[in-house]
Amino acid sequence: MAYDMSPHYSIDAALVERARGLQEGLKANYKRGDEDRRLPEANFESLKQADLLRVLVPRRLGGHGAKMTTQLAVAAAVAKGCPATAWVQSLINITTWAMTALPDAGQQEVFLGEERPFVCGVLTPGGAARPTDGGYLVTGKWPYASGSYHANWGTGGVMILDDQGMATGVGTACMRMSDLTIQDTWKVVGMRGTGSNTLVAEDVFIPHGRLLQVAAPNKKLDSEEAADHWPVGAALSVVLVGPLLGMAEAVLELVVASAEKKGFAYTTFPRLVDSHVAMRDIGQSASEIHAAKLLAFDAAATIDAGGPGVEVSVFERNRLRAACGHACALLRTAVDRLVSVSGASSFAEASLVQRYWKDLNVASRHAFLGTEQSFEQFGRSLVGSSDIFVVV
Repeated sequence: MAYDMSPHYSIDAALVERARGLQEGLKANYKRGDEDRRLPEANFESLKQADLLRVLVPRRLGGHGAKMTTQLAVAAAVAKGCPATAWVQSLINITTWAMTALPDAGQQEVFLGEERPFVCGVLTPGGAARPTDGGYLVTGKWPYASGSYHANWGTGGVMILDDQGMATGVGTACMRMSDLTIQDTWKVVGMRGTGSNTLVAEDVFIPHGRLLQVAAPNKKLDSEEAADHWPVGAALSVVLVGPLLGMAEAVLELVVASAEKKGFAYTTFPRLVDSHVAMRDIGQSASEIHAAKLLAFDAAATIDAGGPGVEVSVFERNRLRAACGHACALLRTAVDRLVSVSGASSFAEASLVQRYWKDLNVASRHAFLGTEQSFEQFGRSLVGSSDIFVVV
């Protein structure tokens, strides 16, 4: 019963169909991932076999070079099977994509080696990079690195220091996971299977080519692939909405499917379809989910329209992030209403509805999706305020 966005946006249907083909297998492994607080190996292997972990990697580095609209549709389809798997798929895609901006030597090492890269990590500066012969020594801690148990590369935001220990800039260090320690800190009520743990580095050496400096010249300015020119912050916000769309659509489908047979307890309505209020609530929720999808896919299409020589302004980046924050608010409201329509039985441990509900409520609180913060940023842009706090 999902809405088909393909008539309106450019989507690689073959990749989306691969994602849909994984749904039943992923559903069967949900409980194991929830209990183990990490993706089952079978889930990650299915993503690899379907080749859905390099959707956003440019073709020049061996990826699909797909559009952001395709990634949203892929993630939404995966999320209907397992929200945590969709989240890891999205985060590894976007973090691996981010590392395609490394200096040429780093790109060669990470992307053109014998092993296909699966990158997890965090942009927030949680450590420091000190200069040493041939590169840097990196020390730090970075929480919420989704997919940490399955990645082979990890990234962390760092303050770049000089020989005297003074900060000279900000960057992202790309490190082999074999050089990092994973602290088991992801103990939450939703999205438990994402393995979003803390990465720890203790004097990890990286060569110059594996430090991406925020203010450094873009090494891909001559590339014709649009993804090589996406604004990082806006791309990070947009990509995270994909799994949420799938979760919300899954709840809507479950509630609609039960409407002919599920009744309201302690009322004379034998079925949900006999209640005008229930039908209104389902219709309103469906409209809100569709509105959120339109916001998200429009933001993705805006990013896809970029390319060589196209500069995305601070104003436009803030608009895109506000659209994503707005989409999250709509999805939360819609799903909360649908859960109320479905009733207390939705919270049974065996209920799929409560699984999607709790996962959506946790995932939609990601900092890049903060509704109120993104509205404030956009509002400041609209009035021309100089106090605009864009991080990336």
